[in-house]
Amino acid sequence: MNSDNFMELFTKALKELTDKSEEPSIQYLTIEEVAKKLKVSKPSVLAWLKNKSHPLQYFIFGKRQIRIHVDDLEKWIMSHRSKVQERADKLVEIKTVGS
Repeated sequence: MNSDNFMELFTKALKELTDKSEEPSIQYLTIEEVAKKLKVSKPSVLAWLKNKSHPLQYFIFGKRQIRIHVDDLEKWIMSHRSKVQERADKLVEIKTVGS
């Protein structure tokens, strides 16, 4: 997946998550819902939760019910979005210089 597709996917997912036309009661997402919205695997979402340098914040309801608040997911995506954009900019710069 190239950086343009990655950015487009996350931007679309972010728009869906912040779309206020959805029911306001949907504030917490399951791991499966996050994976489906971002079109990634469940293990990817679990890895993001366990990331030591910048984990995706989550809540545990009951004994094993993990939920991610849509606001936390939005903040996490935005913080990673800039890093991806920086990498994409560097790649474009390298290709331009090497041409």
